[in-house]
Amino acid sequence: MHSCGKINAILDSLIEIGMDVINLQQPRLLGIEEIGQRFCGRICFDTHCDIQQTLPNKSVEEIQQEVELLIEHWAAPDGGFIVGDFGDGKPLGVPLERKHIMLESFLKVDPWSKVQRRFVESK
Repeated sequence: MHSCGKINAILDSLIEIGMDVINLQQPRLLGIEEIGQRFCGRICFDTHCDIQQTLPNKSVEEIQQEVELLIEHWAAPDGGFIVGDFGDGKPLGVPLERKHIMLESFLKVDPWSKVQRRFVESK
């Protein structure tokens, strides 16, 4: 399911009725730490850096910091984490280069990609 906006109050109910993956494109609005404390390991997050605040307006370092926060607070083997894509960033003021910075940042901190790379390289 995709949702824009602050849906913190209804996420428990959505999980109870069977939702197992949520696409959230504004993690800053939801509160990265709060959502992580309440839902990490209970649901899979399909997300990326915030498309309203971080990607169009923040520095490279701030993009990297948000990536680290998302992985630290939302990613778990019991639940999961998908780095999503929101499509054309031009209408949002997000040039392709900033999306590349975000993706490279996720690849650097993703604990599961490192395991997968070692497995592929050993074959």
